[in-house]
Amino acid sequence: MQKVTCLTARQAGIKHKITQDINGKDAAWVHAYLHRKEGDSGNASYWYSRAGKSFSNKTLDEEWEEIVKALIEKEK
Repeated sequence: MQKVTCLTARQAGIKHKITQDINGKDAAWVHAYLHRKEGDSGNASYWYSRAGKSFSNKTLDEEWEEIVKALIEKEK
């Protein structure tokens, strides 16, 4: 959870590096979100696929909230 908490930092490069170092569908989802936020739809689509998710049609803020809630729920 510590690495996920670091994702709230403002430095996109740091967040991107962290997600590359984490394996699994959760990390792929965060990675997809970051590419989407950067405007890189091609890479975002790839990472959504790796996460087992469809490309999000939510706002960035709504999707980030969904991601955080899902990760917190997994920690319970």
